[in-house]
Formats: sequence, structure tokens, C-alpha cells
Amino acid sequence: MFALKSKKLLAVILAIVMIFSAIPTTVVGAIGSNEKTLYLTLPKYYSTGSGLQRTLEEIKEVAATLSEGFKNFEDVVDISQYDFYYNQQDVNTLVLIMSGYIPESFHVDNGFGIQCNEADQITGIIPNYLYTKPEYDAMMAKCNAKADEILADIKDNPNLGDVEKALLIHDRIALLCQYDYENYSNNSVPAISHKMYGVLGNGVAVCQGYAMTYGWLLDKVGIKNEYVSSDTLNHVWNIVYINNIPYHVDVTYDDPVWDITGRVTHINFLRSTEGIKSTGHDANDFNSTPTDTTYDNNTWQDSSTAFTLLGDEIYYICNVHDHIMRYSDNAPIYDITDHWWANEEHTSAWADQARLDTDGNVLLFSLTDGIYSFNPENGRVKLVWKATLTSYFSVFGFTYDGGYLIYDISLTPNFDENTKKLHEFKVAYTPTVPGEFEAGDINGDTDITLDDVVLMAQSVAGWTVEMGGASPDVNDDGDVTLDDVVLIAQFVAGWSVTLK
Repeated sequence: MFALKSKKLLAVILAIVMIFSAIPTTVVGAIGSNEKTLYLTLPKYYSTGSGLQRTLEEIKEVAATLSEGFKNFEDVVDISQYDFYYNQQDVNTLVLIMSGYIPESFHVDNGFGIQCNEADQITGIIPNYLYTKPEYDAMMAKCNAKADEILADIKDNPNLGDVEKALLIHDRIALLCQYDYENYSNNSVPAISHKMYGVLGNGVAVCQGYAMTYGWLLDKVGIKNEYVSSDTLNHVWNIVYINNIPYHVDVTYDDPVWDITGRVTHINFLRSTEGIKSTGHDANDFNSTPTDTTYDNNTWQDSSTAFTLLGDEIYYICNVHDHIMRYSDNAPIYDITDHWWANEEHTSAWADQARLDTDGNVLLFSLTDGIYSFNPENGRVKLVWKATLTSYFSVFGFTYDGGYLIYDISLTPNFDENTKKLHEFKVAYTPTVPGEFEAGDINGDTDITLDDVVLMAQSVAGWTVEMGGASPDVNDDGDVTLDDVVLIAQFVAGWSVTLK
């Protein structure tokens, strides 16, 4: 504990040291009877499990006041209305608010001052700004634009409940950001990687940045959430409320290192305390309120790729049972069984490494040899890009972003700090146009039936026929032969074949 001394308008500099080694949960420091300034070293990831005697609503109200003052670059932000006093508990609460509940304030240094009156009431926060207001406004505009992009089809979507909104936001953060593991390993994580801007501006962050960003986006869609931390684990994550029931969500742990493009796991999504302890959160110094086990064994834990919203339906890949799935009824809708070889000797195979995305019109998914499209409306599959592979290399990562297919080609899924630097590529891709003829639709009637098979057979036999639809070269070998007729006949008969 530190000693308390009444100081009129005392400006106390609280230097929050950003460290990742285990540290005590108590605030350490000392004050002499004649000193006017106190320098404290406060733990960054102290326990949130011991109780701060402030409701979540109160904490967020204080955070909103501070956020507004910081946005306006006020020299001192008045918090006298909140009855904080110069004692360890209230100082800890302010540190928690500053470190987790004001994600927009990435322009405020971790060292800040507090102003006290003669009754030891904390009346103001004195920030130290890292950027000019024009610089900050430009950075915040970038964050807002990225937030709008992430939430465009989620916010105010009547077809989505809070579980689905929380799930899609979880996945989109993991897709956007990669953990700053190289700097973490070298103990050189820059301050911005602890902030929301690390995620939304740079696409690189550590757990604090992930947690603050997730909470900020959940607030925008009206989902109650709070910040949870453990100094034993040197880690922070979120508690999310579904129907007013709390659950743990750790986006950071669900975005494994080293990063593979398009990979998102879900074993830390909506877990009870016992459930999340089983995934590596094995400590006893964090908020253990979540006890409901409803989602502890949910089927999304079988997916290591993003849940994807297309139209009014969510789709995902079950990487355990090798199927594209429809979320609303967990029904398998397309078999994607494939093998990703683990070494050059071709002696073993890894589990399904397929990834899923959408171009807004159809689903896009990766297999070992390339990227395919799948139209859930009619079940049609088309190869949209074929990888150039050497040895036993395979496509291990994939996502679609801004007109490009982004993919990782490697020998194994055991990525290191150099894999993506050397083996991540992108190729321009024109999204599927609604109404465009798809492979196999030879007569152009937007369906693939026996009529198309007959039309192709007549053409191969030398008849003069009007095709009017897609190319009849459905096996993409540069020629139209009986092989194409057989392939489309197999497709119509329900065989698992691909038309190109």
C-alpha cells in the first residue's frame, strides 16, 4: 500500500509501465511528508477479479466523460462529479478505465496526472498528448472508416441476434489484425500495439488492442461488455453479455500465432470461466462471474476459419468434418474433403485447412490447389484461381479483400516469422456478377439441367445449336469434347464434380 497525504490541487503523475512480466497487484510507491509530487509504478495487467466497487455503467460513464475531454484536447478533464478519492481502490479503478475503457484515446500517454482538492478528492485528470489534434483526427477518421466497414452489414441487421453479431465482429477483428508476436518475442512491443489504432489503423496489435477494439465495436451494436485482466497471465480480454448473461471472449487467443491468412479459431468464444480456463486461462485472479456453460461445447469450435455473412445467412467451414455449413441449422451444404500434406516425403497429412470468405455474391473457399466459388442458391462450384505449386506445397491461407484474393502457399501450416513474408501473395479478382452465366449453364437459363447436357451432346455431335450461356469447356482443357458432356451429366446426376 502507499501512504496517503492530503495535498491541495496536487498534480500526481501516474506512470503506467507497460510490461509483460508477472507483477504484484498492489500499487507500489511512497510519499514523503514534504513532497508535492508522487511517482507511482502501477501494474498494467492487475487482477479485475477482486472487485472495484463500481458498476460497469458507472465505469463507462466516467470513461465517456474522459473520452470527450481527451478528444477535445483539454488540459485537465473534470471528473469531480464522480467522487473518486486518493486511495488505492479509486486509483486502481481510474487506471482500469484509462487502460481498457477509452479505446478512442490512443493519443493519450500512459503517464497521466491526477488533480486533488484538500479533501483528497480526485477532481481532474491531466493527460499527456502524444499527437497534435490534426494528427489524432486523421487517425480517428481511419478507425471510424474501418469500423464502418466491419459493421456495415451487422449493425441494425434484423436477421442477426447478439450471438451472431458478437461472432462476426470477433472473426472480422481476427482477420484484420495479426498479433505483434515478433515484437512481443523481442520485448519491443510499441505503445501503439496496445491501442485500438494498432488493430484498426495498423493491423498489428497485442491483447490490449484486441480487447479494446472488440469492446468498442460491441458498444456500437449495443452489446454490453466489459474488460477483464489478469496479472498472472499478463493478459486482457472481454466479458460479453448475451441476454444479460456474461461470457468470456478472447479474440487474441482465437487469432493464433504465427498468423495464417484467413485463420480464426473459436475455442475462446462465449465461454464460462471453467470453459476458458481449459483453453489456457488457468489463473485465479480475474473476474470469474461467467458461469453459464451454454456455449462451452458449441459447434463453432470445430471451425478454424471465419464465419461469413452472405445475404441473410451465415456460412462457415467445419474443419473437422470437411464441409461448408449453413449456420442457421448447422446443415452441411458442400463436401470439401481434401488433404494438406505435411512434408516433402508425402508421408502424413494435416487436418482440413480450408478457409472461407465471400465476394458479396458467392462464397469463396480455398483447397490445396486454389480458390473456388460456391453459390449456396444453386450449389454450383467453380475454380476461380488455380495455384502454381511446387513440390508438395499447398494453399494454407486465404481471404478476399478489396478486389484481391490473398493467399499463403507453404509446405506446412507450421508458420514462423518469415512464412508470410515469403509466401503470402495476392492476385486481382473480379467478383462474381449477379446473373452472370455460371459454368455448366450452357443454354443460359440460370439453371444446370439435362437440357444443358443434351445441348452439349448435340454440339459435340456436330449439330448446329444455339448455346447462349456459359462456355461448354467445363473441364477447362481448351477443347469441347465428350469429356465435357460426361462431366456435366455427372454434375446433373448429383456427383461431386467441379465445373470450370
